[in-house]
Amino acid sequence: MATEISIIIPTKNEEKHLPFLLKDIIKQEKLENYEIIVSDNNSTDKTRKIAEKFNCKIVDGGLPSKARNNGGKIAQGKFLVFFDADVRLISNTYIYDIINLMKRKKIECIIPTPKANTKNIFDKISFDIASLFIFITKPIYALSIGANIICTKKSFEKVRGFNENLIFAEDSNFTNSISKHFKTKTLISKRYYYDTRRLQKEGRMKYYFSSLKKTYNAIILNKKESYDFDIYNK
Repeated sequence: MATEISIIIPTKNEEKHLPFLLKDIIKQEKLENYEIIVSDNNSTDKTRKIAEKFNCKIVDGGLPSKARNNGGKIAQGKFLVFFDADVRLISNTYIYDIINLMKRKKIECIIPTPKANTKNIFDKISFDIASLFIFITKPIYALSIGANIICTKKSFEKVRGFNENLIFAEDSNFTNSISKHFKTKTLISKRYYYDTRRLQKEGRMKYYFSSLKKTYNAIILNKKESYDFDIYNK
């Protein structure tokens, strides 16, 4: 049967996290006719070998926008499911439930909201507040956290994918662009686990303050913001 769902995962040296996400995907119930595309940015660890072991398609990636776009270009599915490599799925029917909702309600883009994958109460509350904020502000601007976005191939092609000139807030730019043309929905009921390793590496207060400031600059002031993707290797 023809591929219906393409799951696209940008990676760079994700040998510690990628296997957990791939196992979560394989365990998904009612998930049929799908492919997994790993868009890899020159990993020097075992990321590509792990992707091969799980029978993933592998393409050359780059920074997140380019990596997602490269995966999207070769995707055979009608629905594109973008995951960061360190995401974990909470429900065993997570993907099926969202795709089914899109079919029933004729939705072209779904923005799930994150839960902090940690025991730290402060992080849990902070991410719950952030998720609520993303949900409430949807009528004004379709914010998203790029760790998980689900859209149709049609909407992806309509907005010409992710803006590769943007390093920060490229995810929100993408979902907001789609919302201008197609029905888009932010979900507070379907959530995924977001890894908090950057908070631990950078420092919580610095991370939260920096994220708020950069988001404001990028969304409100239309400034191009930078992002340190190599922080985990330092």
